[in-house]
Amino acid sequence: MTGVTAWQYGTVPYSLCVHKAGSPAGEPFRTETMTDTPTEIKSSNAGPPESDPATAAILDAAARLLAERGVSGFTTDALAKAASVSKSSIYSRWRSKDEIFVSLTGHVAGAATVADVGDLAAELRAWFADRQKVYNQPGFRQVITSLIEIASHDPVVDSEMAVYLHNQHTTFKQIVRRAQERGEVDSGWDPALLEEYVIGPVMYRVLLDDEPLDDETLDAFRRLAMTALLGTPPPA
Repeated sequence: MTGVTAWQYGTVPYSLCVHKAGSPAGEPFRTETMTDTPTEIKSSNAGPPESDPATAAILDAAARLLAERGVSGFTTDALAKAASVSKSSIYSRWRSKDEIFVSLTGHVAGAATVADVGDLAAELRAWFADRQKVYNQPGFRQVITSLIEIASHDPVVDSEMAVYLHNQHTTFKQIVRRAQERGEVDSGWDPALLEEYVIGPVMYRVLLDDEPLDDETLDAFRRLAMTALLGTPPPA
C-alpha cells in the first residue's frame, strides 16, 4: 500500500525523509546539494528507517493531526499527544516541524509502483488505479493543501517537496519512455509535459473541486490520457 493508506494501515512508503542522524535537536536545517539522475533526485538527508514502526506511528498521527487541525493547530506538543510518544522521541527523528512536514509529503502520497508489462494501456491503467487509492483516502486533500501552504512560505520545505514531487512523478515518465521505446508513443512528445497534462486535471479535481476520483471519472481521465499519448504532435 502507498500514500494515505499508510497512515491508516501502518505501511510506510517513505519516499522522502530529511533527518540527519547525530544532529542536535532544534538545529536549523541546512539545505545541501542535491544529486540529480535521469530518474531520481536524492533528498538532502536519508531520514528515519522506513522499517521503524514508531516512526510510522508518529507520521500516521501527524497526518491525522494536520488533516483535523490544519497548520495552525499542528504543534510538537499536539503531535506527541496524538502519537502517544514523548517529544524527545519526535526530536530524535526530526529536528524541526519542517522536517516532519517534508517526511509527511512522501508518507501520504508515495510514488506509484507500476511494473513494465510491455503495454501502455495496461501500465497506464495500473498507474491510475494506484493514484485513485491514494488520492481518495480520507484526509488526503486537507494534508496536501496544508503542506502546499507551508511550502509556499518556507523555502526549506519548498525545496525538499520539489525533490519529492520529481521522484513521485518519475513513475509516469518511465511509463511514457518505455512506450516510446516500444514505438507506442511518438518520440516527439516530451514525457515531462505529458506528465503535467495528465496529472493536472486529476489534482484539480481532488484538491480544488474536492471531488472523489470515482471509477467513471478515472476511466474518462485514463481514456483522455491515452488519446493524447497515442496522438502525433502537430508542427510547432
